[in-house]
Amino acid sequence: LAAVYFSRYGNAADFVGASLVTGSTAASPGIFNLAEGGGAVSGICFDENSTYIVKRNIIYKAQLTDALYSITPLKPFDGKSQTVGSISEPVSGENGIFFITTDKKIYYLTRLANVDYPQLVPISDVIKPTVEALFFEKARGIVFRDKAFIACSTIQRGENDRVLIYDIKNNLWHTILTGWNVTDWSIYRKNYKGKDESDDELFFASNNTKNVFKV
Repeated sequence: LAAVYFSRYGNAADFVGASLVTGSTAASPGIFNLAEGGGAVSGICFDENSTYIVKRNIIYKAQLTDALYSITPLKPFDGKSQTVGSISEPVSGENGIFFITTDKKIYYLTRLANVDYPQLVPISDVIKPTVEALFFEKARGIVFRDKAFIACSTIQRGENDRVLIYDIKNNLWHTILTGWNVTDWSIYRKNYKGKDESDDELFFASNNTKNVFKV
């Protein structure tokens, strides 16, 4: 997982003739070669008109204009040192992106007041003992109603059996939830035609039974 393919501009299904690019390409399909280091790609997410390609030890920011793709590391990277990345799939929502580093720190990539570019904000320091006792290889998250839900495990490489909840609006953590075996999340809108967001409901699929649960 050292490369990311992208389709032709304006045609999401067209990957014909994709070739390697370094910094930029025109409207044709292409391949971002990310083999210089930083581990495998753990996920791709979107925020503020930018696509973030997240690896274990580095994050790239890719931007698209009408005829130009550009990609740059979020932090300086020399191909040797560890910068910042995510051990599992990042979570996008609200005004930023949540991700977990290899040393078990949870970050919120967001725009702070009086700063005109996204900042990496560590948010797990206040619950450090709790986070250090958990494992995030199979972590799955979602943002729902001003809260970030992150499912994780008490066993290394084990199935998720705990859920961390971060209150984005008030910048605080709720009590950890136990016994929630989450393999993935989804938001379902009951009143889709009326588009009333108050009708949105959060669900998760279980990893140990063939069931879907409403939160």
